[in-house]
Amino acid sequence: MKRCDRLQAYIEDDAIKDKHLIESVEEIASEIEDINKEAESFPSNKSDYELAKKGIESGEESYTESELEL
Repeated sequence: MKRCDRLQAYIEDDAIKDKHLIESVEEIASEIEDINKEAESFPSNKSDYELAKKGIESGEESYTESELEL
């Protein structure tokens, strides 16, 4: 997601041309599709979710408010 954050900053700074913006968005979208296809082979279940939730709540991982707004 850091690439998305950088791209958003370029847009806000008006530092990227429309053509490059479109290319970047399409490239990121393609990468996301590839990742999602690969992730399908790693299914999770309710116990995986609960274990991850417990880890986050215990401070094992930390996220900013903006990271949680996905």
